[in-house]
Amino acid sequence: MISVANGTINMRISLKSIGIFLIVLALVFWLCEQIFFGGLTEDGFLEESLFLPLGYLIAATGAVVLIVNWYRNRG
Repeated sequence: MISVANGTINMRISLKSIGIFLIVLALVFWLCEQIFFGGLTEDGFLEESLFLPLGYLIAATGAVVLIVNWYRNRG
């Protein structure tokens, strides 16, 4: 929600939307890992990048944010 009061803009983003954004971002990272880096080269070397660990880290953070949001709104 965006509100304008006294010449200032206050933007309020819910925890639910942040959690969903983080999980979607993690899916994009995992997809980038599969498209660009996942697999073996012709020489037999494993290609890795930071997309995979960052994807897991961001997905875990998104899950924690969604759990916190659920816990705050369950009452």
